[in-house]
Amino acid sequence: MIFQVLAVAFAGISAVLAAPTPPPPHGGIPPPDLGPQYFFRCHAPEQPWHQRHLVLLPSSQLLGLENFTVHPTTPPFTFTPIPIPSTPNYAFRAPFAGDDRTATPYLSAISTTASRSSNLGVLPGPDPNHIARCPEQKNCSANAFSVYDGDTGFKRLSLEVFPGAFEAVKDAPNGEGWHVYWRGSGGPTAWDRAIEFDIVPIELLEEK
Repeated sequence: MIFQVLAVAFAGISAVLAAPTPPPPHGGIPPPDLGPQYFFRCHAPEQPWHQRHLVLLPSSQLLGLENFTVHPTTPPFTFTPIPIPSTPNYAFRAPFAGDDRTATPYLSAISTTASRSSNLGVLPGPDPNHIARCPEQKNCSANAFSVYDGDTGFKRLSLEVFPGAFEAVKDAPNGEGWHVYWRGSGGPTAWDRAIEFDIVPIELLEEK
């Protein structure tokens, strides 16, 4: 049975994240209808966060890896991948139950250009090209994510705002865990602590 689930999951993620997608009418972004759900799982075999999933940390409302003392673990941040027309990039739309599509939530890179460092948050907008409520003196982007082939059979997450890598930093308030940053070359990243994130179908989530 598990092999059937894996086969279906791999086929599904390949279809969503690899196959070419016809652009919607007028070159716009597809509306926020329901679609396949995925989550981000840390791939870092030499690090304690290996196989931990990304969550919204409660105090900062930024994405990170929660403290190991939290039991049961917080459910992962889930999303539907959305191809960005005429580009190789993707947006990642969070579940949305409201009627106001101008408030559709998207995974967003919240960047400080001078430090070449980006947090990951969830910000609203009518589509990934028009994100609202960006913090002051920050640059926010929901349409600059990309994917690449990992060595575990899953696609992996990347960010195109500047060359860099993901890193977990234990600076979340109240001991809640580690914020995840995208750090650029020449910035404060310790490259021996760089981590990656598999894009995993929600059906394969293991309860902890």
